[in-house]
Parts: sequence; structure tokens; C-alpha cells
Amino acid sequence: MHRAITVLVGLAVLGATTQSMAAPVTYTLVPSQSVLSLSGNLFGFPFLEQKAGSLSAQYSGTITADLSGGVLTFGSGTSIMAGAFSPDSPFNPTDEGGANDVYGGTASFVEAAFYNIQIAILGGTIEDGVAPNTLNLGWVEDINGDGVGGFRSTLGDGDLTGDANNQTVELASLTTSGGVETLTFHIFSPNPVEQNDVVIGSIDMSGWITATRSVQLPGDANGDGFVNGADYTIWADNFQKAGGFAQGDFNGDGKVDGADYTIWADNFTPGSAAVPVPEPASLVLAALGMIGLALGLRRRS
Repeated sequence: MHRAITVLVGLAVLGATTQSMAAPVTYTLVPSQSVLSLSGNLFGFPFLEQKAGSLSAQYSGTITADLSGGVLTFGSGTSIMAGAFSPDSPFNPTDEGGANDVYGGTASFVEAAFYNIQIAILGGTIEDGVAPNTLNLGWVEDINGDGVGGFRSTLGDGDLTGDANNQTVELASLTTSGGVETLTFHIFSPNPVEQNDVVIGSIDMSGWITATRSVQLPGDANGDGFVNGADYTIWADNFQKAGGFAQGDFNGDGKVDGADYTIWADNFTPGSAAVPVPEPASLVLAALGMIGLALGLRRRS
């Protein structure tokens, strides 16, 4: 005997304030740190694996958002897909007998598995280094409506489908360290399972999503993750020349000058280099010395 089983599913993660003039950025998921786990029960029977690994899904791919002033803003429509999931088709029911349930049938076990589940980021903002933040998430199934597949020994197989409009509140963060920006958000979503408008159990999803992108540290001309004397040397070698970030143009105006030195000095890490930090006044004196030398050479000629 087959019965339709539905479940209301919703996710969300905490956010901050939206800022304008943002630039699009892309984060790449870390699959080993982007895993959802499935637990729960039907009629009091806890979920078992349909096959090895069927109660977890590993996610891969990218997340796109807008970044401005350390504030990451998400628009609607961004979603990530499980990179590995199990199974991709229903499994055959078997009846092994068991205790009576409230509907008069028998149940011996409940098996479950993830199907093609997407996590949709519906909106929200995250501020770098500030917690907590909010991010609204939803649940999206594949075109067949499959979210979580399950089997109860006396009810046969069925799909447990979700609702992307339901939301809850979780933690999210954005941090920058060593030239890497890391976006993380936690997921915990307990969801009631209904049959004929009666709650018969719960499907609970929990885990973490982690995504990263490489960023240029202000003043780190050589990209080694430190702002130190080596970067100053690069800046000094290219002073008053045209160049890019790798030549010491840290503000992106196309030339290496005192404004870029200020950026380097503001981000300098004490003790990270053998080259001492020069004062701006010494730069002026050095420039004047070069001018004086040129004048002296002209007088002798």
C-alpha cells in the first residue's frame, strides 16, 4: 500500500545591512566542509541508511554575491547543488514485519536518502568579521519534486518533498585571513512530516556550508600572505612608475606613488620583514637628494 508523504522544509541563516556600489564576487565550495546530514523518524521509527552514505550529501560548486565595504549581499536566485547524493532512483520495498502503528499496519524500519537537493539563498547580507549575520535560505528539489526519498516497510517507497518558502534562522560568517576570504553558514532545519494533514514524524537536516575565494591583501605586492619589507622593496623599486598591484599600485590608480605607500604602511605587520619601515619624510629627503645630485651633475658638465 502506497501513501503520499509530504514535508515542509525551510532553511535560513542570519544577515546585516545592504550597501550599494558592490562588485560581484564568486566563492568556491569546499566539498569536505560542505555536508548536510539527514536524521528523523516516521511513526517513531528512526531513519536508517538506504545504502552506505545515503543520509548525507556533499555539496560542491560556487556561490555568487555582491561585495562592498566588507559587506556581502545576496540577491534571490542563488543556489547550490549537492555534488554527491544517493540514491538516484527508488528502491524496492521489502516487508519484514514489526509493531503495529496508528494506521493499523505494521512497520519494521524506515530507510531514507537524499535526492537532488538544492539550497537556495533567497537574500540577506553578511559583514566581514562581524557576527551574528543573517542569510535567508530555502529548499529546492529537482524537476521531479524529489527532495528526500524514503521507504517504510509497509508503505513502500515515496518522495518527501520540500518548500523553498519556509525559512529559519541560523549563523553565518565572513572572515579574511592569509589572503583567503571564507564564507560559512550553519544549517539546522527540523521539519514536520505530514500524511493526510496529520504529523507522523520529522525530517531534520543539519550541517555546514563552507566556501572560499582568494583575495589580495592590501599592500601585499608579492602575494605571500604578509605585508612586509619585501612588499615595500617592490613598491620602492617601482616608485613614480606606472604599474599594477604586483608593482606596488595598491589603490588601483595605475601609478605607484605615496598613496600606495600609505596603504602598505597601514597594513604592515611588525616583525614580518627584515626591511625597516621608512618614514614618509625620508622618502621626500631621498627624492630631494636625487634632484640635488642631478643638478650637481649638470653644473659640472
